[in-house]
Amino acid sequence: MYLKYPVKRGETWDVPYMYYHIIKQRFEYRPDSALVYTCLSENQKISTEIGEFNCVNYYFREKPAEDVLEYWDYFISYTPGVGLIEMDIKSALDNRMIQKIIIVEYKTK
Repeated sequence: MYLKYPVKRGETWDVPYMYYHIIKQRFEYRPDSALVYTCLSENQKISTEIGEFNCVNYYFREKPAEDVLEYWDYFISYTPGVGLIEMDIKSALDNRMIQKIIIVEYKTK
């Protein structure tokens, strides 16, 4: 399970650690390690250029590669029925923004 829903604030769970191996060109996982996900909030309003969304916010920390010294903190905002609304990836070392993803369009059926 990746993103748990429904979920309560403060709840944590383990997710198998998967990564993309560039040389082998495939996804692999490390059976001896897991990412620990935490629900930060159950219903936070996030405003974007295309509207306002009620989001569940999740957090986990990852070391992006063995040769990278720092860890990265992932902050994920997700709306059930829509999907990913926003994701910030920040350095755990100095809190600088590494990557930001924001929804720009969505369609529902």
